[in-house]
Amino acid sequence: MSAETSVPRPRKSGVDISDSGLLQGLLSQSPFAFAFFDPEGRFHRVDEVFADVVGLPAERLVGRTPGEMLSADLTALIEGSVRAIAEGAEVEGDQRIRVRTADGETHHWSLTFSPVHDDEGTLRAVCLVGVDITESRQVEEDLRRSEERYRSLVEAQSQLVWITAPTGAVLEDAPQWRAITGQGLEEYLAHGWLDAVHPEDRQYTEEAWHEALRGRTMFEWSYRARTRASGYRHFEVRAVPIIRHGRVVEWVGANTDVTPQREAEEMRGRLTD
Repeated sequence: MSAETSVPRPRKSGVDISDSGLLQGLLSQSPFAFAFFDPEGRFHRVDEVFADVVGLPAERLVGRTPGEMLSADLTALIEGSVRAIAEGAEVEGDQRIRVRTADGETHHWSLTFSPVHDDEGTLRAVCLVGVDITESRQVEEDLRRSEERYRSLVEAQSQLVWITAPTGAVLEDAPQWRAITGQGLEEYLAHGWLDAVHPEDRQYTEEAWHEALRGRTMFEWSYRARTRASGYRHFEVRAVPIIRHGRVVEWVGANTDVTPQREAEEMRGRLTD
């Protein structure tokens, strides 16, 4: 189970969880999966959501241990967390697990474990709260696939992507740029990329870049960049500011190697002459 949803931890209370009508109402109406364990790790009470998740009637679980009723991976997670809380140790707040439903679907759940104390501070129970985060996991998966498709498209088009701070200083690595130019990471960062630009193009490129930064406008330019073999290749460059709440938070750019096109144009020009 897994979840981005933040589940509040139960506060210390003298409420008797075995007799509380308020708790019973909560368990029957909540979309969360609840389970309470005694300090020895036996099921004390579960709601119908939890029962549906594990595929067992609630009444069969009460008084039994997870090891008697549940799968090995879920048992290990629950028993380890209950044992840690009983011993006074900290338990990771968001633990994720996958559960296959009776109809064959896989759901992702996030589990949170919390101690329940009485007014004297004695541990009365351990509370498990589960949240179904299947939809949010699907959103994450869709986003990951979109990023992979975009990256594949960029690579197929021989584009070199880079990112800078709002000031135009490079803060993140661009392995493709360094693979082409031979620059080390420290040489590339900040404004070091300009050192790889052809000396005849460097000043104009820097001025055009600063003009785009000041105006927060699209940067469109072309220059020659030095390669590992000390030759130069032609690049067309585009960069746009990413603006949130009226402020530039970063610049994202892409260089396209247009050397073959330039060489073809030069060849046509020579033939024409």
